[in-house]
Amino acid sequence: MAPTWMETAILRAKSNKRIGMPVAIALFATVLAVWYGHTYWLILADEGAAKALSVVPESEPKLGKIIVGARERYFARYSFRDESGRLHSARQPISRSRFEALSQGDAWLTVYYSRARPEVSAIDLQAVQQLAVILAVIAALVWMWVIVRLARATR
Repeated sequence: MAPTWMETAILRAKSNKRIGMPVAIALFATVLAVWYGHTYWLILADEGAAKALSVVPESEPKLGKIIVGARERYFARYSFRDESGRLHSARQPISRSRFEALSQGDAWLTVYYSRARPEVSAIDLQAVQQLAVILAVIAALVWMWVIVRLARATR
């Protein structure tokens, strides 16, 4: 006996519940990947660079239970002047080794920024690029999972 329209609707609703969270994750990862990719592209397109005027290394404890890795996250708060002389400040995550070097005052930083939009800046372009790629891969994998689940549900 074929399922009634009500049974079919209930089955589809249950299927959509299982897909709702992965779709939200995929959308979020896609938006972040586009954001970081666009930031990377803006900085590379304009090729602005300046020496950081001030750099303050910061650390803060990670939230939740830490099983593997460092118990703290590290950041660098920096300021720089763009080519027109305006002062800009920003904050970016950094590695522990860079945090330690900055804490000892051993390192100076070059700030890479977009000349068209100087508020878009980074001290580690490779980290911005890697983050954009990782988020894009995560988004692609989750989107593929959602598509496969939807294809199976419609059979």
